[in-house]
Amino acid sequence: MMFSERVDKLFNELKNSLYGDSLHVESNLIDVYMNTYGPRHIELNFIIANRYNNERILHEAILESVDKFLNWVDLSILNDDFRISIQYAMGRSTTSYSYFELMDSCYGDDRYGNIYYMSKDTHPRWEKFCQWQENKKTQNYQSNLQLAMARAERDKSFFRKITEKLFY
Repeated sequence: MMFSERVDKLFNELKNSLYGDSLHVESNLIDVYMNTYGPRHIELNFIIANRYNNERILHEAILESVDKFLNWVDLSILNDDFRISIQYAMGRSTTSYSYFELMDSCYGDDRYGNIYYMSKDTHPRWEKFCQWQENKKTQNYQSNLQLAMARAERDKSFFRKITEKLFY
């Protein structure tokens, strides 16, 4: 049995104990299910009845419920191959996050520059999250540098390009 099949089987066994109380008509959570694509790509789907005025509240609730499942099997090791998808029944829109992107939307910088702190003592994947943030900053810096170099090359004047080709 492949890894993703074992995880899917475990999720189906735990679904009622993890989400059973939340899957009611009165709740905004309509359903939770898991999709597996290939040997190591897993997507956890949440179907929500209505949009929230504050998306952070929804993200924190989903992150908390995902963390309960990850206490059984830590899928954060899959990095971007473990996705959390939020689907809205009204409007049919879908948003997909990696686990650490969802964590970043809850505990990263907000648009006012505030940082919502989460103690490394209270969250088991805090160190991995910090490493992910550092990697993301490095990748963003490298991609911005490449864009700046490409713009500089593109914006060279016609005479400068000819001069470079002739004399260098």
